[in-house]
Amino acid sequence: MSPAAARVRFIVIGISGFLFVGSPAAAQVSATVSLDSDYRLRGYTLTHGQPALGASLAWDSAAGPYVGGSVIASSPADGGVRSLGYLAYAGYARRTAGGASWDLGIADTRLHDEYGRYRTPIRYTELYAGVSTDHVTLHALYSPDYIASGVKSLYLDLSAASSPWRGWRALGHVGALTILDGRVSPGERPARIDLRAGVSREFRRSEVHLAWVMRGPGGDEQNRSGLVLGANYHF
Repeated sequence: MSPAAARVRFIVIGISGFLFVGSPAAAQVSATVSLDSDYRLRGYTLTHGQPALGASLAWDSAAGPYVGGSVIASSPADGGVRSLGYLAYAGYARRTAGGASWDLGIADTRLHDEYGRYRTPIRYTELYAGVSTDHVTLHALYSPDYIASGVKSLYLDLSAASSPWRGWRALGHVGALTILDGRVSPGERPARIDLRAGVSREFRRSEVHLAWVMRGPGGDEQNRSGLVLGANYHF
């Protein structure tokens, strides 16, 4: 699989929920379609146990710049298919002499929380910076208007991936969100974490993955920990 295709799956807005930036690659375009049993954003379900379909497109340059995005649709319990929204990003990545990579960029999230007949908008833009090795990444993402105007947030993402056996990948993620300034929504806390641990089986152009996801502290019936099963196909 090309480095650019790997970036589509694991960069900031990957539908799998893992943030994993590969090393800079030769200029190329890649595309991925994904189907997941539930769509979770930082541990919070936006489809409430209903399936989500995603399509991603990315361009990756050997000179450092990269850009991409995803559109996501859901199938709510009342039937039909609805657009959940999109995520987009652009950034710059370079490899250091020691083999690690650093990158910085901007990510824009424009989604909806689908709960019955209600559609709650989830919209924010973040500036991010981070460092990556072949197996571990650490990123900091800052938003001046996190979901609501004037709410400043900082999100720290630590993600890891390894291949214990050929064709298999073990994935892990720890995220910590802190509201730095601004009003917190009723029932929410100014600091919370999300965890994800999973495995994936890679084939020539496709992948099947299973992950356990948790968000805390707190959470209601729709946001308890649970398993998410999904599949990707890479073009």
